[in-house]
Amino acid sequence: ICPNGALSETLLATAIDMVDACVAILSGPELRYTFVNKAYQAIKPGTAMLGRRYLEVFAEAAGSGVEQRLLEVLATGRPWRIERYHAPAASDPQALWEGEVVRADAGEGNMAASIVVFIRNVTEAVRVQQALSASERRFRPSTMRFRCSRSALLLR
Repeated sequence: ICPNGALSETLLATAIDMVDACVAILSGPELRYTFVNKAYQAIKPGTAMLGRRYLEVFAEAAGSGVEQRLLEVLATGRPWRIERYHAPAASDPQALWEGEVVRADAGEGNMAASIVVFIRNVTEAVRVQQALSASERRFRPSTMRFRCSRSALLLR
């Protein structure tokens, strides 16, 4: 919230570029990119996104149901909570993503309603969590044996 209710588009875009989440705005039922931050662009480095349709940028997503989910958010306004969604990225073919897609209603003028995509690559965090769980499962029997042995020693 800022005084006079105004921020320059440049200042706002600069601020959004600083966050480590991938942020994009897709407008209208054709889902054209009208904004991407640096983190989002890094998903497909070297690929022009602005002004292009979602499936032009992510042709490999055709048939995955993602475009339909994005259109559903645009049409209904119901957010899409993304949890551990597998979608390959240039730097990580096994990438898992979490985030949310929300609708931003049309502003002043003839702007089309848009959706805002906030996603984060959580692959590494998920791998760490899985490794910790596996380690805990491996050491649980040893811990139980140690507790039983310790109890037996204390009773003597």
